Amino acid sequence: MTNGTLRFFAAGEPRTQGSKRGFAIRRKNAQRQWEYTGQVAYSEGGSAEAHKKYKAWRQAVMLAAIDAKNAQGWETADYPLVVTAHFYLERPKNPRFPTPATDLDLDKLLRAICDAMKDAGIYVNDNRVCSFANCDKLYADHLHSPGVEVFVKELLLH
Repeated sequence: MTNGTLRFFAAGEPRTQGSKRGFAIRRKNAQRQWEYTGQVAYSEGGSAEAHKKYKAWRQAVMLAAIDAKNAQGWETADYPLVVTAHFYLERPKNPRFPTPATDLDLDKLLRAICDAMKDAGIYVNDNRVCSFANCDKLYADHLHSPGVEVFVKELLLH
C-alpha cells in the first residue's frame, strides 16, 4: 500500500551535512619509523559549534517529519520516492544575488534532511529516494520563515 503526499515544514536555520574525510592510520614501528596499519578512520569536517548546530537542525527536521507522519497517517515507505524541498534561508543585509547562491550547498542540505527523514521512519532507507524535484534555496520573507518545506510522494513512472 502506498501513501499520498507527505508534507511538513521544519522551522530553523537550515544546516548542511558535511562531507566525511578518511585518513590512513599509522603507528611507529620498533625502529621508531612511521608505518601504515592498513586501517582507515573517518571524521566529519567542521567545528564543534557547527556540528552542534547541524545536530539541532537534523533533530528539528526529524521531529517535524514524525509529527507530520503521525498526523497524516503516513506509513513507512519501502518503494521509490520523489522528494521536493524548499529551503528558506536568512537574507543577508546586502545579498550578492537575488537567490542564496552562497555557502550552503543544496546537495548537502538535502543529505541532512534525507537522513533525518530516515531516522523519523518516513522510509526504510534513504536509497528509496530516487528523484529530487524542484528543490531550491530561497530567501526567507514575510510569507516564509527560515526552515525547509518538504513534500514526499511515491515516484510514478509512465
